[in-house]
Amino acid sequence: MKISFVMGVLLLSIATLWWLKGVQELPESKLDINVLPQVSVQPKEGSVQFLVSDSGKVLTKGLDVTITLATLAGPYVTSAQTTGEDFSLDIPYARAGLTPFTVRIGKEVIEGDFLINPGPPVTPLILAIGPRTTRVRSHDWTSVVIHPLDKYKNVSDWPLEIHATYPEGTQWSKQIEVSRLLAWGIIPASNNVGSLEVVVQSGNALAEKGEIDILPGNLSKLDFITLKDTTSGDVRDTWHFEVSDAVDALGNRVGDGQSVVFMGRGKDVNFFATRPLIQGRYQMVLPSYGKPGSYSMYLMGSGFRSDPVAFKTQSSPDTQVFVEWRSTDPLVLHLGPVINPSGAMVDDGTLVRIDVFKGKQRVVTFFNTIQNGDLNWTVPSIPEDSTHLEIEVAGFRKLLAFPKRVP
Repeated sequence: MKISFVMGVLLLSIATLWWLKGVQELPESKLDINVLPQVSVQPKEGSVQFLVSDSGKVLTKGLDVTITLATLAGPYVTSAQTTGEDFSLDIPYARAGLTPFTVRIGKEVIEGDFLINPGPPVTPLILAIGPRTTRVRSHDWTSVVIHPLDKYKNVSDWPLEIHATYPEGTQWSKQIEVSRLLAWGIIPASNNVGSLEVVVQSGNALAEKGEIDILPGNLSKLDFITLKDTTSGDVRDTWHFEVSDAVDALGNRVGDGQSVVFMGRGKDVNFFATRPLIQGRYQMVLPSYGKPGSYSMYLMGSGFRSDPVAFKTQSSPDTQVFVEWRSTDPLVLHLGPVINPSGAMVDDGTLVRIDVFKGKQRVVTFFNTIQNGDLNWTVPSIPEDSTHLEIEVAGFRKLLAFPKRVP
């Protein structure tokens, strides 16, 4: 019995050793179940390196490894297998910022994140200028906005330098920082007309040179005179006005094309005309108004108003109008020829006004026009007690009694 017991114990020990040997050869024992693998992440030029080790031990060959990056565009998944030693894998990735990751080795999962800093900006820096035109002493200063990118299209966080050269040669510089993916600055206005040049630099990176046109300010002063302030009643006669030395508050000549409005006033008539200034000057030629009278004119433009100038129309004593009754039945009035002060017949279409009076009271008015220097007018039906006519043409005025009692 004692021999049988000893043999049984010996057989049991041999079986136990055999079972333990089989357990050590099972595939599931490739990782130490008590210690997780160690993962280190090292950003490199244009990629990220993942290094996986089993706490200083050699990883068993053939384990599945999956690395997932949580990017703004969605999961970025890379798969590989261990090679029987510390496992290293480079993943092409260069987006700046904090990126979460997940490493899955067999049944084990390790989570973490890594940080990539943006690199130096590269040429060309993306430059925006607005507005591209401004006026001297304007409150609308020009802004400069830069979107600096590194070689991988990340927004660089390097500071930038704005350099401005004003029309008179004055230099201005300012350092600006990147904030919310952009860098921006304000360039002060100039007191001089011309081109302002802008250069932006960060490290070795440059932007294309920008230019800002500085225009004259609004109209502040000008000279406004009459070159000819008196005309006859002849509509072919003209007044002449001149605008000169139109400048802004700093004495800069206003830009070509800036408009002024000629505003005229007088008895029975108001008029206006808008004209552009060229080199700060303009000459206005205005046809005479056929009715004698005095007038005034002033200029307006961009908040500016000039002092008024005076001008007038007067009847020309040299105007010759021959008037006669040609017939009494029917009653026909003849005017002509009508000769202007220069000795020529007035233009066809010149207006003739005929007022019919009864004593001092005007009872009816007729309008006709001159053709070939004269007018033949057959008097229509008018009140029987009409006494006389008043004729007005080209500044000439004449009273003419009826030759007989109107039937």
